[in-house]
Amino acid sequence: VLFKDLWVSRGDGTTMGIQITNWLDQCRRLVSEKMYGWLTEVDQYAKSDQFKYAEDQRARIQKALRALQTTNAAGLRHTVTTSSGEGSVSIKSRLDGLTKDINDQMHQIVKRYSTMELKGYAMDPPSQVYEKLETASKENAAIFPIINDLKDVIFKKFTADMDLAKDECDPGGALLVSAERAVNCLPQAWQGQLRTVVEDARAYITEQSKAADLSAGELFDSKGTFEVGRVNSWCKENSTKPQNKGGVRLIRNNILKRTEKCEDTVSAAIQSCKLTEAVVEIGMIFGWCKKLHPHFPELSSVLDRLIAKL
Repeated sequence: VLFKDLWVSRGDGTTMGIQITNWLDQCRRLVSEKMYGWLTEVDQYAKSDQFKYAEDQRARIQKALRALQTTNAAGLRHTVTTSSGEGSVSIKSRLDGLTKDINDQMHQIVKRYSTMELKGYAMDPPSQVYEKLETASKENAAIFPIINDLKDVIFKKFTADMDLAKDECDPGGALLVSAERAVNCLPQAWQGQLRTVVEDARAYITEQSKAADLSAGELFDSKGTFEVGRVNSWCKENSTKPQNKGGVRLIRNNILKRTEKCEDTVSAAIQSCKLTEAVVEIGMIFGWCKKLHPHFPELSSVLDRLIAKL
C-alpha cells in the first residue's frame, strides 16, 4: 500500500514527487540485485549438492516475489541488469530455470547410481546423498519421488547382484564381498532389508559349498586312501564350479598327504634295497599322475622326485 501511495504521489511534479521517484527506483534496483545474489547462491549450492541450502534460498526468493506481487502496479519490476553480460534478467524466469537445473541434477544422481557397481559405494556413499536429499525434501516435497527413485535403483542393484552371486556360488566372489561392504554405506533406513538380502545369499552359497566339501570328503576312507577313478570323475564334473573350490582343496590336500607317505615308503625301500617295493609305489604315483594331472599338475613334481631317488 505504501509503495502504491508513493507511486501515485511521485507523479505530482513536485520536488517531493521527484525524490519519491528516485527513491522508488533505488529500492527497485536494490531489491532486484539482492534477489539476483540469492539466485547466484542457489546455483552454487546446487552445483555442490548442497540441496538443503539451495532450497532454503529458493524458498526465500519465492517468498520475496510473492510479497512484491502487490507492487507491480507501483512499477517495481522483477528484473535486474547484470554486469556479467546477461543484460536485463527476469528474476522469476531465472528462478524457474534454476529450479529445473536442480531437479535435473538430482535425477542425474539417480542415474549415476543406476550404473554404479556396489564396490564404488565406498567412495561415493549413498547415505551421504540420501541425507542431503532427505533434508532438502523438508523444504520441497517434490524431492520425495527422487528419493524413492534412488531407493528403487539401489534395491534393484543389490537384488540383481545377489542373484548373480548365487549363480556363481563362490564364497569369496567379488559380487558377494562387495555387497557385504556396500551395505554399510547405505542409509540406516535401508540397511536392514538389504543386509538380509546379502546374508541370505551368503547362507545359500555357504550351504552349497558345504555340500560340495562333504561329497569330496566321501572319496577318501579313514586312512586317506582313495580310488583314482572316482576322484577323476568327481573332478571332471565338479572342479570348475565355484562352490566346489573347497572340495577341490580338500582332495588336493588328501592326495598330497598320500604322496608324502609314498615318498617315505620309497625312501625306506631304497635304503633297505627293496627296489621292487619302491617301483610299485612309484608306479602307483604314476597312475595317479596320468589320470589326475589335468586337475592337480603338482603331481608331476612328486613323480619326478621319486624317480630321482632310484
